[in-house]
Amino acid sequence: MGGGMETNKNKFIEDWGSARENLEHNFRWTRRNFALIGIFGIALPIIVYKGIVKDFVSSISLLPLNLTRFV
Repeated sequence: MGGGMETNKNKFIEDWGSARENLEHNFRWTRRNFALIGIFGIALPIIVYKGIVKDFVSSISLLPLNLTRFV
């Protein structure tokens, strides 16, 4: 009843899907990759963490003195 509904494969989509499935086999460490891992994998999380800790410490110092012993 649903015959004649064949689809045409798009060569470019199939190539992209194949490359994505095999990315871990084709990956190469380059200077650019090291830089990206260093920035987004190490430096950015450290900066975000330090900003959160700094904000937390400054918010504690704004509390009245009698409430700081409960924090």
